[in-house]
Amino acid sequence: MVEVTVRFASYLQETIGVSEEGWRMPTGSDVYELLDELITYYGKQLEEIIYDEDGKQRPTLRIILNGWDIRFLSDEKLVLGNGDIVLILPGLAGG
Repeated sequence: MVEVTVRFASYLQETIGVSEEGWRMPTGSDVYELLDELITYYGKQLEEIIYDEDGKQRPTLRIILNGWDIRFLSDEKLVLGNGDIVLILPGLAGG
């Protein structure tokens, strides 16, 4: 098992009621498996923030693993390790 810290930024903190939480995942799990676990735990509301209707990550959402946007990491870099920090940063719009 690995222990990671998940941080929820912006309005996600109010939406799900927590700003940071520790998670234990099986060794070898990747960021996407963690997202699945988070959605199972927090429900459809979180799923709709992370994924669009086609099941793709919303383009305005950023998922940061140890300071790196996961869109720019290779698959082997997405595997979680002990002490990793995952930041979920939803996009904001304004005018």
